[in-house]
Amino acid sequence: MHLFLDIPCVGICLVAAAIDWRTRRIPNWLTFPAMILGPVLQLLLHLLLSDWQTALKGGLFFALVGEVVLLVVFLGLNAINAMGMGDVKLAAAVGGFVGWPGALETAVLIFLCGGILALGLAIKGKLVGDVVSHMIHSSDFSSNRTNEDTPNKKGVHIMAYGPAIAAGMVFSAVLRHFNMGLLGL
Repeated sequence: MHLFLDIPCVGICLVAAAIDWRTRRIPNWLTFPAMILGPVLQLLLHLLLSDWQTALKGGLFFALVGEVVLLVVFLGLNAINAMGMGDVKLAAAVGGFVGWPGALETAVLIFLCGGILALGLAIKGKLVGDVVSHMIHSSDFSSNRTNEDTPNKKGVHIMAYGPAIAAGMVFSAVLRHFNMGLLGL
């Protein structure tokens, strides 16, 4: 990976993390262009460093595979209500910037950061205590309240996962630049 790819990806992730932390939403105006930008920058970088065939295979194709891999993994988590679609789209965009097989390492780091964040919130009492309290005091799990201080529409308090995605991306970039890949990829 190259700074040409890392800098815009980390910037996008940091903006998404700040918005997600505040609103519990990651906007489409940020994720959709990012899902296009990653593969385009991968293609441009590989064009500068090689020929068209290599750029298409090593740049565009691997960027798209990275996007699809993270999209599928995070869609699975969305299917069990573990995260929202904004998180899914942001993760897919990250996959486009890091490409294949970097998407695997980045996913592991994102999950580690998410676990640390969830543990910190649980210790602080923001996650576990709120969910238990809501379950005891309310039998209405069909509520449409979605701001950061109330449960989502299914009655579950939600954690902003954008910061975990941003932290995982930052750690992934740092490890790659110092040739200390987590998975040896």
